[in-house]
Amino acid sequence: MAVHDSDKAAGRRTTVYRLTGVDDFRKAVRAKYLDHEHFAVEDVMVGGRPALLVSGAMTRDSAGWCAAVSALTGRDVAIAGATPAGLILLRPSPATAPDDAVAYALTYGMGFQLLDPGRLDNLFGQRIAIRTAEPDQLRSLTVTTMDERSRTSRASIPQGDGLLGFGIGDIGEAVSRIVAVANLPRLARADGKLTQVRGADALNLPIGLTAADVLADLDVLESVLAGPPPEHLKILEQLTAVKNPELKKTLDARLSAVLDGDNGTIGLAWPHERVDENSTPDAWLPRNLWPRRENYLRRGQPEWGEIEKALQNYPVGARLDRLDRASIQVFRDPEGEDAISQAIPLRRWIAFQCEVDGRTYASYDGNWYQIHHDYAENINSRAVTGPPSSGRGFWFMTRCFQSSMSWGMRRR
Repeated sequence: MAVHDSDKAAGRRTTVYRLTGVDDFRKAVRAKYLDHEHFAVEDVMVGGRPALLVSGAMTRDSAGWCAAVSALTGRDVAIAGATPAGLILLRPSPATAPDDAVAYALTYGMGFQLLDPGRLDNLFGQRIAIRTAEPDQLRSLTVTTMDERSRTSRASIPQGDGLLGFGIGDIGEAVSRIVAVANLPRLARADGKLTQVRGADALNLPIGLTAADVLADLDVLESVLAGPPPEHLKILEQLTAVKNPELKKTLDARLSAVLDGDNGTIGLAWPHERVDENSTPDAWLPRNLWPRRENYLRRGQPEWGEIEKALQNYPVGARLDRLDRASIQVFRDPEGEDAISQAIPLRRWIAFQCEVDGRTYASYDGNWYQIHHDYAENINSRAVTGPPSSGRGFWFMTRCFQSSMSWGMRRR
């Protein structure tokens, strides 16, 4: 199959977002734009379906660089600017959507800035790309490796290649953006040809030019999303970093509730990448964990029961904050003279797992990740050969969740 080279042949290339929890379209729009003097908010119909149109411009009396130019030249330079933004919110067909609170946003210009980030379906575009990409036509991958640097890299192969060509597939690698040649034959303007898509939180692809075509294309996307990922690419979906700020708040609230006494799977996960060597420490030094005089050098290794007891010194609702204030440093010798780590924030020692809306999330090294149900099976299969070359800490943490025990971890 040939790849579309013409926007005219393929339809208009558009950036599309999927949103959840939207029983009213206006809930998907940032409040400041609903009554902004430079934006219009209108209830409209698109091909017989109710929709919401938000359009306008973000204006400035003077561009940011004007002051610098005026200072250098002595001339009064003041150039106003306007950045157009628009979006259309509408729903897929009830026959394809899992619930009636799902909505799609077609964004134009800076239209994505109008959306409430708390309503975005995290990595929707990536999930579509994974399900439709030609296996040997991946063109660009953005990958974060779960190690001490939380390293993010973007690799591009303009002519396309498979996962092997990108060197992807190790444990502890989260893919956040995919550019690939995709096979979406049911799109209104596909015409039997392949087309390039870019998938992250949003999906960029050519969609139809008429209302009927656009609605049909959204239903196609919703149907694709309902299917499983293909075997050859499903590893790209098994681990994803959580970026949605509202979801992070929800997950932090779950962690806070467990620290305050609710049931949950929580404990300590050894931060392998932040310790200089793999030898067992003989001492550890807490900072800001206990009241001041109790933060002395302690023999052995930190245990969850001891940390949990220390956190109980703080009021309910204040223990999550203590994870960011406290730290632990480990030493090779019992006298605490030979440090094998820096003072590592306590949050980076905490391993926690919970479910939200039927999806599994884990906190590791101070960050949140969504874990697909197949990921544990992949971890177990790798246990025979040992940990991978990168993301070792995440590998060990996930193995520990399988047994609900790591450095004193208990499922409470």
